[in-house]
This record gives sequence, C-alpha cells and structure tokens, in this order.
Amino acid sequence: MLNRIADAKSHIHVVQLYDADEELLIRNVGQYFSEGFALGEGALIIAGADHGEAFQAELERLGFDLQQLVRDGRMIVLDASETLSRLILRGLPDADRFKSTLEGAAAQLCAASEAGRFRAYGEMVGLLWAAGSVTVALELEDLWNAALATGSFSLFCGYPIDVFGTEFQEALIDGVICSHSIVLSSGDKQLSDAIERAIGEVVGANVVRGLFDAQEAAQSRAVLPKAEATALWVRSSLPRHADAIMDRARLYYKS
Repeated sequence: MLNRIADAKSHIHVVQLYDADEELLIRNVGQYFSEGFALGEGALIIAGADHGEAFQAELERLGFDLQQLVRDGRMIVLDASETLSRLILRGLPDADRFKSTLEGAAAQLCAASEAGRFRAYGEMVGLLWAAGSVTVALELEDLWNAALATGSFSLFCGYPIDVFGTEFQEALIDGVICSHSIVLSSGDKQLSDAIERAIGEVVGANVVRGLFDAQEAAQSRAVLPKAEATALWVRSSLPRHADAIMDRARLYYKS
C-alpha cells in the first residue's frame, strides 16, 4: 500500500508504473485522495474514462460522498485526452497553455478546501508514453515540476509501463523515474518475491543470494522500490536470461 505522504513539507511528485497491477494503482490512488480529504485538501483527477470511474468508485467504497465534494468545489474530474489536447502547441506542451488550462481548477480547489491545498492525479504523461512520445512526456513533467514549486498541491502520475516487459530498462525509463520524488512499487511484496524466485530458478540460487542491495543500487534521484530495482538489474546484468526470468516472474506474481 501507499505510505502516508500527506505530512511532507516540500512538494511531492509520485509515480506508479501500473501496467503489471492496475488494481494496486486504483487502491493507491484511492488512499492518496482519502488522506488528502481527511486533511481538508481538494482533489483534481485527470484520467481516462475507465480510470476516472474506477478511482471514483474506490473513493465511494471508502465512504466519500463525491457529489457533495463536487458541489463544494473540492473535487474536479477532467478527461486526460481532452485536457492534453489543450496543452499541446505544435506537438509540444506549451507553458502558457498549461497554465491557462489548469490554473482555474487549481484556484477553485485551493479556495474551496480548508487546507488551501489540493492533490492531483494525472495520466496525460502516461498517454504520451503509450503513444511513443517519451520526450514530450518528460517536457510535460518539467511543467508539472515547475508548478509544484508553488507548494499548493502534490501530484501522482500514472504510467502504463510493465515492470515485467522489455521496455522496463534503465535507458528507457530513467527520465521518468528522475522526474519524480517518490516511486511507488508496481506491485505488492509478492512482486519482489516473484522476481527473486524466478532468478533463482533460471540462473541459480547463488545469484539470488548475491543480489545487490536494490535500494542503494538504484541509479536515479528517486529511490526505487526493491522489486523495480531488481527488475532493472536483471535487464542490465542478465540480458541473455532476462526475458525468461521476467516471464516466469509474471506467472508467479499473478498466481
């Protein structure tokens, strides 16, 4: 589960690579907003239709009256594709369009919320990643980070990246990781166990016993969870066996 982050004094920029476990993403986003509501913060959800509905259903399951929150001006839900289209100018995120598109929602949420702050979830960057526009996604992350410096909100980003997949390797995801201050695991504790079990079966128990300290070995500004760091190590250090290891780990995690 997501650790409590509400009491942090500096801006918080969270990311979860969710393709391996969307149910965990939904629970974590629900917890993230639940903690914010308890502290008198507002909520801005920028998501596709499926995720937007799932997040709202999770918040209702947690006991929140979403219609009342909307009426009170404490929650705003925007469509990620439509919002993204308003930010793009000549194929790139535009700072002026970014500001004009989001400042109204930000002002409303800060004014309506007891804490004068809000929490945002966004997957516009995830849409860009899925479309192969990685550089554009990172430019949008830069705009978000500049806005976060105001201290009026925190941000949770979701990327449809599969920790078991071939795209999960440092050269491809380093920019995404380094754009964030907190990286949530793509799965629960069983994810790390599944990867280590698969390593042991494919290349031997001695390799598992000699695994690096995953937290300290993560080569990024954000500290990677153990499972993600181990998966990156597999891709970089055991390239001939990586597909077999991660395919087997996926089966163990889903079982």
